Amino acid sequence: MPFTYGQTVTLRRRSVSGQDGYGNDTYAFVEENISPCAVQPGGSGEELQFADRLTSDITVFLPPGTDISYVDAIVVDDIEYEVRGVPQAWQSPFSGNTAPVQVSASKVTGVSS
Repeated sequence: MPFTYGQTVTLRRRSVSGQDGYGNDTYAFVEENISPCAVQPGGSGEELQFADRLTSDITVFLPPGTDISYVDAIVVDDIEYEVRGVPQAWQSPFSGNTAPVQVSASKVTGVSS
C-alpha cells in the first residue's frame, strides 16, 4: 500500500564500530533514504522541575519489510528522532497482506539531551 503523498525520511542505522579508551562502545551510522513514508506528529511535553527538558514525539509508517531497530534513528525535515521501543510490523492472517512498519520516535532537547 503506497502512500500517494508520502515523504522521504532518512534512516540512520547504528552499529558498534569499536570501543573508546574506557571500554564503552562507539557507534557508526549508515544512512538510507526511505520512501514513501507517512509521518504523523505526536505530542510533546515539557519538564521544568529540576530540569529544562522538552520531548517531541512522532509516529512514522515505513514501507512493509523495512528493516529498522530500536537502536536506530529517523531524520524527518532535518530533525533527528530516536526510535522508541520496538518497531511494529503486522501481517494479516486472513489475506497475507502486510501493513506498513509503525515506528514511534522521540526527540529530547534540554538538560537530558
